[in-house]
Amino acid sequence: MEPDLADLPVEPALRRRGKGRPFEKGNTVGRHGRRKRNPTVTQMCRDASPEAVAVLLSVMRDERAPYGVRCTAAAHVLDRGWGRPPAQSTVDIQHNVRVTDLSDDQLLRIIAGERYDQAGE
Repeated sequence: MEPDLADLPVEPALRRRGKGRPFEKGNTVGRHGRRKRNPTVTQMCRDASPEAVAVLLSVMRDERAPYGVRCTAAAHVLDRGWGRPPAQSTVDIQHNVRVTDLSDDQLLRIIAGERYDQAGE
């Protein structure tokens, strides 16, 4: 005799959280997995900022300190005073085209100094 399926214990299905609640209530971890900053620590760091800048300036001006340490201190002072410079990037574009696939007119335009994408039109 086969067991009756109605006699088997049934576990309730786990409730899925909605789209707006990816974490359980009371979870202290933020949305990206980082904990929130402790405001007292932040305020303590802000209060110590003038002393930190004074230390950076003294290291930067110390003749006996190694050059690398002095340069790093100077860079930190400049970053705090003027902000970091914008990041720059260079892009190298290469066209993989055979010379034999180009027409004579396109080749003459490229030789004259036009870019490939303009000469290809």
